[in-house]
Amino acid sequence: MRVGDVVEGGLGPQDARFDGAPIDYFSLSIPDSADLRLTLSSSDLDPLLFLFDVNGAVTEQAFDPVGQPPGETEVAQLIHRLPPGCTLVGASAWARDAAGTYLLRVEEVAPPPGGAAARP
Repeated sequence: MRVGDVVEGGLGPQDARFDGAPIDYFSLSIPDSADLRLTLSSSDLDPLLFLFDVNGAVTEQAFDPVGQPPGETEVAQLIHRLPPGCTLVGASAWARDAAGTYLLRVEEVAPPPGGAAARP
């Protein structure tokens, strides 16, 4: 996956597991250091978004802090400066029995004032 991509995916019982919940993994290729917004949205499940380091450890995670009624779109979002190279992204859900579709977006954003790394 690359900056500017929108991926339509789904989670269910056939998927890999992370901490008991289904997860899809994506390798995000970044040619130059950039401030990026990663957004995972779904009206079927409560999304969890992860970034992993080269050893597979979670470095960042995001969830929808508000929570929505069933059928409403929930959004997990990270805004982060990422170095060039490949970063492992995980699209998951809170529930271990989660099933449904999602959209994962990767967008470049303007750096924050002062050039400091953007944080959620």
